Amino acid sequence: MYKDTRPISEPTATASTPAMWATNFASSTRLTKRQEAQFSKSTETRLIQQYVRPGGRILDAGCGFGEWVTFLRNRGYDAVGCDFSDELINRLRVAYPASEWICSRIEDTPFESGSFDGVISWGVIEHDEAGPGAALREFYRILKPGGIAIVTVPIDSRAQRRSAEILHRSANLPKAFFQYFMTEEELADEITGAGFDVLGKGTLPVAVLQLVAPRLSRILTGTAFRIANRLAFTLFSRFERFRVMLYSVASKN
Repeated sequence: MYKDTRPISEPTATASTPAMWATNFASSTRLTKRQEAQFSKSTETRLIQQYVRPGGRILDAGCGFGEWVTFLRNRGYDAVGCDFSDELINRLRVAYPASEWICSRIEDTPFESGSFDGVISWGVIEHDEAGPGAALREFYRILKPGGIAIVTVPIDSRAQRRSAEILHRSANLPKAFFQYFMTEEELADEITGAGFDVLGKGTLPVAVLQLVAPRLSRILTGTAFRIANRLAFTLFSRFERFRVMLYSVASKN
């Protein structure tokens, strides 16, 4: 696994903190019709529908601002959101009071063993410097026998490493661990090491401007960035070398 570091303005053990993620999602709003349409066509939705029946209880481990929980509840799933940022969870309880939101680290949740039919975790398990094993073992514990975990992590690729080096270069600030980039084989080894069987794996067909043209993405903002990012997605998503995330589907024995 490739260790990606990020600049930090004050001493901290990791750059991936609850405060950082609360800031990252500060401008997030309730799920929009456009987001819902995008989710409905996504690989992630196809995988969830393939492996977990509607009505199943699903945990979104590292739920951010709750878009996937809301999307899945709208489609008949009993979805629950979990995040380690109390600021985010408090916002979610106001925005979506009918849903269940839990403030917890994903490596040590308050749920009973065998509580869920499925766990999804989009770009989260890579942020533990000790590795993804603790989170994956917790997913295994809280899943029912035959339950499914679907996770995504950043791909370890030349384009990904180059992008990270360009975007987060800073001569004046120290750096701290932020995340791991992984190959399919490395992720599969972590999943089987937690006790799961791997049912499927691949890359998500999504390219972003940060990988296609990291120097350009560093200087663009606002509308210009959104237009350029949309062009990058449209033109380059079919090329594996510009894809950002890989996925794995795991089954509890």
